[in-house]
Amino acid sequence: MLMSTMFGTAMPSLLQFPAERPVFLREYSTNHYGVTSYFVSRLTIEALTTFVQILVMTAITWNMLNLQQMYIRFVAIAFSLAMTSTALGVMMGCLVEHPQMALELMPILFVPQFLFSGFFVSTNLIPKAIRWAQYLCSLLYAIRLALVYEFGDCEEATCQGLLAGNHVNPDDAWWYWLVLASLFVVFRLLALVFLRKKATRFL
Repeated sequence: MLMSTMFGTAMPSLLQFPAERPVFLREYSTNHYGVTSYFVSRLTIEALTTFVQILVMTAITWNMLNLQQMYIRFVAIAFSLAMTSTALGVMMGCLVEHPQMALELMPILFVPQFLFSGFFVSTNLIPKAIRWAQYLCSLLYAIRLALVYEFGDCEEATCQGLLAGNHVNPDDAWWYWLVLASLFVVFRLLALVFLRKKATRFL
């Protein structure tokens, strides 16, 4: 569910701005609106659309998977991951000029998320020289939060082994939330900077 959330929200955000770039630059050059107002309005629409997507997805799959954690918590995790993924997609979209180039950059967004999330490959097996990249991957923190709330109260050896194998500490849940929020803010601010530079250069 978390991976489909990341794919479903990041891809449209990555492709949308390069496609809208000519319209944005034309209207910006004629002073219809500023970069910040455009950026904030896009963020508001993306947040509302993403929230509806998350509600539909979780409403369909919640009972099917028989998850033990509170429904509202999983909605919050999925929404946080989705917004961070869209922020990363928007940032990358602001760096490129053509939708085709955005498509070519997609592996840069998704492959590291899988490698460094710790779910498929233990981070201990990743070379130390690149292991630091795991801290920039929002999927890592979303998976850890989901594991904390799903298995944190389970005393069975299987549950504890799953948490230990993914380096999850239930006491660090607040830290995972904080990093997710920080990644969202950093990616969005970088996207705003890149967008402003492109708009200024166009003029």
